[in-house]
Amino acid sequence: MSQNEISNYVRTAEDVKKVIEHAKLSENDLKPNVQPIYFGEKFENYKLLQLDEHILADLKCGQTVVFKGDHKESAVLCTKSKTYDVKEAETSNSILLLPELTFPDEEFNNMELTSRKVVGIFHTYLEVKPCKPRLTKLRYLLKNCSYKGSELEKEVLETSEMYTFEHLSAKVQASDNELKDALKEMGAFQIDGNWRVLDFEYECRALSFLLNLIDEQSWPYNTIPMDETLNILGELLPPVILQHIIDQYSTWCVSSNLSQTHRSLIEDKVCRFMAVGLLRPCDKFNLSDFKTAWQGSVPEGL
Repeated sequence: MSQNEISNYVRTAEDVKKVIEHAKLSENDLKPNVQPIYFGEKFENYKLLQLDEHILADLKCGQTVVFKGDHKESAVLCTKSKTYDVKEAETSNSILLLPELTFPDEEFNNMELTSRKVVGIFHTYLEVKPCKPRLTKLRYLLKNCSYKGSELEKEVLETSEMYTFEHLSAKVQASDNELKDALKEMGAFQIDGNWRVLDFEYECRALSFLLNLIDEQSWPYNTIPMDETLNILGELLPPVILQHIIDQYSTWCVSSNLSQTHRSLIEDKVCRFMAVGLLRPCDKFNLSDFKTAWQGSVPEGL
């Protein structure tokens, strides 16, 4: 048989019966469906990806699965809620990829001979393992466009790139749900559709406006009237910043008659931030002096 005849050879039903006879098998003991396998002339550029039950379930539900990472980062795979580290793993045996291959558990009534073509041979596959979201880049991106006050906003907008959620999702190696959680934990907020964080010094100044107002008005820190607060501080802070500070550092009062009109400071959050503000510019701080300064920086009772 010539090389050309070999390459064009197609196995027939008679050939299959001869193979069964030579193997000393009975046709009755075998499934009626016969699938001769041939190698294609060229293979497509496919990659094999390992799936766990969560990724598979997301794909079956029509959810998006995305690879993320630039040329300096190792790739991750992100579903809507999870992030997976991706590594190339080797197999001890070759893996053949055949589209539309039928399996023994499928039923066939009559003998069928269906040719199948191998479209890929693999010695490696992409192995995925759950990992924590990689959020260092998120902090870096938002720090570079932090809000520093209305007087500096024009300069920031001209010199810094702004990011919508879609932009951040494309750049940050985290699932969308993990990214939303990270933005919330960072105290990020939106201005004109772009995600921002407050510059630390500006946030310290803005929070001090609120704490000083509480002291000046002799309001209990756990019953702060919102209408008066918004009216007074509205002259000092942009509305979106004022609302963000209020949302970050206070909650609505539990009491039913005050639950829609008064808010209460979140004690540990306020105290922790003011402590960081005092320690940030100092190399050393006497403990006694620090406690005195710390107590003086927060409303009475905290």
